[in-house]
Amino acid sequence: MSDAQRPVAIVTGAGRGIGRSIALRLAEAGYAVEASDRTGSMAEATAALDTSGALTARELDVTDRDATYDGVRDVFGKHGRLDLVVNNAMWMRYGALEGINARDLDRMFDVGVKGPLWLSQAVAEPMAASGGGAIVNIASVAALLGTPASAGYAAVKGAVVSMTRQLAVDLGPRGIRVNAVAPGTIRTEGQTAAMTQESVAYREQRAPLGRLGDPQDVADAVIFLGGPNAAFVTGQVLVVDGGITAAM
Repeated sequence: MSDAQRPVAIVTGAGRGIGRSIALRLAEAGYAVEASDRTGSMAEATAALDTSGALTARELDVTDRDATYDGVRDVFGKHGRLDLVVNNAMWMRYGALEGINARDLDRMFDVGVKGPLWLSQAVAEPMAASGGGAIVNIASVAALLGTPASAGYAAVKGAVVSMTRQLAVDLGPRGIRVNAVAPGTIRTEGQTAAMTQESVAYREQRAPLGRLGDPQDVADAVIFLGGPNAAFVTGQVLVVDGGITAAM
């Protein structure tokens, strides 16, 4: 596939975890990928794992609206198109309700809600002008059910779910589909470090598929929602949790 024929994607928070897996999976699937992260060195570490030459590192702080618009203009100037946006970047703090403070909550909303909104806003006009495309937001099952010590995180991801549906309504007439993936417990470095062996075993036992998720499971869901096989799907939240929400 020539560079001119490649669909183009940008993935935020691509420096590690789920974002990294999504970026690498998109590159494998034939996308030219702009793997962005607030920390440029982390984006570069992701790019270094790609052997196809399809993945480029980009330093981007999605909480900075002006920088986000500049980044989008640069992507369109470089590729002439943008087919898929994956809003994955998140900053989180878990903790008891009494421990939530304004600084942490503001930071979570700045990254997890404003970030996807600024990027969706920035891409809307040029993406529509170039023929349309897709936006996939990374939500969480925390938006759909209660989990301990997660009030702030659940509030952010609940906002992402609502924003996904609203953007689908706003952008559908412009040829842009908007959906979300809501992962359950996924085996990332950060998630694994935060869990005890007992809590891992408990969640595996509760999940009908008998295991925790892998970042690749989320990446494959993004590939589906962002691609032509989901051409008539918009405003939806695809739960990727091994069935645990159904079991609960």
